[in-house]
Amino acid sequence: IDENVSSEPDFKNLFWGDTHEQVIEAEGADCEETGRNLIYSRHLMGYQSFLTYNFDDSDKLWQAQYQFTDPDFTAEEFLAQYERIRDAVSDTCGKPVKDGHYVIHNYDKESISDITAFSNGYSMYYAAWTNSTTNIDITMHSNNNQIFIYLGYSDKKRPFNYANGF
Repeated sequence: IDENVSSEPDFKNLFWGDTHEQVIEAEGADCEETGRNLIYSRHLMGYQSFLTYNFDDSDKLWQAQYQFTDPDFTAEEFLAQYERIRDAVSDTCGKPVKDGHYVIHNYDKESISDITAFSNGYSMYYAAWTNSTTNIDITMHSNNNQIFIYLGYSDKKRPFNYANGF
């Protein structure tokens, strides 16, 4: 038995290195195939999302990511959604190795609230976890007056380590 191989799946019921066919078998055929990606429309914790599975040049799964966006949500509603998802991941994975509200562009903190700064794209929210095989991160940012939340899972063997990045 190889002690470096986990018997626990890396994401849902899948392992990093699985093929397109294995993901389709596990997740279903109701996806859009775009290059090396499979994109599914899914609900997570009651929120509509797109779940994208990313594959490398060898057709090996290395990342899965949920993208949440709702044009009818306010910034405050997105923040509540972000916190709910972040807390659910923390319940499963423990305390994040990084967690906070990060400034991207300087702004006058005396005259602009954190949520307004976020809405205007001056800052973002980010948390990250790591386990033996997987880097997990959640990011919320605003771009062109549209807010996005991404919840990503990636193979820890990949060069970029989300828990150390940012």
